[in-house]
Amino acid sequence: MLLAIAGGVLTVAAADIGLQLAVQLWNDYADHVVCPSPPKAVATPPPPVYPDPPSNDVRVRFLAVRDDAVEMNVRGERYELAGYPPPSTPRHDPGTINTAVVSEDGAQIAIAGICRGDSGSAFRLPSCARKFVRIYQVIDGTHIRDLRVPWAVVDDERRVLAMAFDQSGERLAVLVRAARSDCSWRGAGVELVVYWVGDGTRLFRQVVENNDEGGVRRITIIDDEVQMVTSHPNKKDTVRMVSLPAEPVIEDCAG
Repeated sequence: MLLAIAGGVLTVAAADIGLQLAVQLWNDYADHVVCPSPPKAVATPPPPVYPDPPSNDVRVRFLAVRDDAVEMNVRGERYELAGYPPPSTPRHDPGTINTAVVSEDGAQIAIAGICRGDSGSAFRLPSCARKFVRIYQVIDGTHIRDLRVPWAVVDDERRVLAMAFDQSGERLAVLVRAARSDCSWRGAGVELVVYWVGDGTRLFRQVVENNDEGGVRRITIIDDEVQMVTSHPNKKDTVRMVSLPAEPVIEDCAG
């Protein structure tokens, strides 16, 4: 009996020691466990920065309109736009530039002037007739294309009186004075020529004055009409509207 009681006491004591040991081990484990550090806050990335789109507001400052070229300044850069090529024959005087206009969107510039040839049996097309209006890109001065002027056998000279792009920059109206002569006659008329700038197609050509009346000319393309204004000193301006047809029209086949 006493042995049984002693065995029970030893069992309880062993169980108590075991429990105390387990608690101590757990406490030691808890003391040595390193809690993970809280995650570092991730900074919100800054919003992406996109470059500003190129501005269509290209300001052109003409430095000079010379006989052989046009000098312009675009955003601080200087460009020289070549004028007419040298004459194709010694009989022709060099062509000279006297006019430059910029399209409304600031993308293109057209330059033109006076193209000189000679009429008669030894007719030869002047080199400047094939490049009468020269189109350049404004932003960097790149040459885009040339527009050919009509030229007849009796023509001695073709001179720009006025030029204007339409609002879209797709059409260009050119008012041209044509000086002509033969063995017994000499005179000058005025023609209106309209081009499709994209490929140089001549859309319209019409004689608007059989005899040049002089004066300062201005033209504007308004929808499908060309407004021509002629100014004389001490006189009221003369205004004429010319309607442009839906299809290309060439009044005569000369040139």
